Amino acid sequence: MNFIIIGNGKMCIDCISIMLNYNNVDISLVIFSEKLDKRNQMTNFLKKIKKDFISTSKLNSKNNISLIKKAQPDYILNINSFWIIKEDILQIPKIMSINFHNGPLPKYGGVNIPSWAIINGEMYHGVTWHIIDEGIDTGDILWQEKFRIDDDITAGILMAKCIIEGIKLFEKKICFLLDNSFSTTIQKGLRTYYSLKDKPANRGVINFEKKYDVIYNLVRGLNYLPFNNDFEFSKIRYNNKEVIINRVSMYSINKSYKPGFIFEANSSVIRISCLDAIVQLESAMNQNLVSMNNEKIINELKIKKGNFINDENI
Repeated sequence: MNFIIIGNGKMCIDCISIMLNYNNVDISLVIFSEKLDKRNQMTNFLKKIKKDFISTSKLNSKNNISLIKKAQPDYILNINSFWIIKEDILQIPKIMSINFHNGPLPKYGGVNIPSWAIINGEMYHGVTWHIIDEGIDTGDILWQEKFRIDDDITAGILMAKCIIEGIKLFEKKICFLLDNSFSTTIQKGLRTYYSLKDKPANRGVINFEKKYDVIYNLVRGLNYLPFNNDFEFSKIRYNNKEVIINRVSMYSINKSYKPGFIFEANSSVIRISCLDAIVQLESAMNQNLVSMNNEKIINELKIKKGNFINDENI
């Protein structure tokens, strides 16, 4: 079987490595984003295994389409790329084009999916390999795996878990592509979709009028450490200054204090009341992504015990 691969990074490399174990697999061309190959990870790997590749900023160019047609692929695999593959390319493969998606379709189509799943308080998540059709993340499902979301998982760790689960699923199922014994199912159930325009409320600024679980999920859902965060950060805003918050914990149940009341602010702890709890700040960064201790947070925001961080600062 002749494959063209479109993709980026470790997931793409690992899937190609799996395919190399099969004698009846021919990878005629790999296309990846030159912008995302900052450390030449894809370039060096493909040179090492002696596969033709295109490093480009524009997938759907006339030249790329011409080269894909010339290769006459049976399949096109889209593995961790961020391009929308247009009809001119989709109609080329003899069998079909397949995409990996880091969500349990039909729920959570679109982008920044690990964040939205955690922010929404989901207990389960999943990954999907599906046929690419004219829509975005709407094609029939080839393979899907669902799993529980740990209570303390962050968006970055969930993103990594999705990649790991996607690779494992690919390794287990690729044989069905090679002998044309695969089957597909129509996406059924409620469809949800998140675009690049969708952002968390107030740009991720924590609203202490909310319950602790809402705040906790927001902070986890916008923490991509140790990976780059290209979406949004959770933040505290006060005195026209912002500090990025990466982790919080519950100090105690709140039965007495108005939301936003700064319960403690010293070098040891910073604790702020929300609707139903006292929230303790555990990890923070400045706008340059440099870690901040409590003293630096206090100096940056100019907060002290007894102040209120309320809806005027949101």
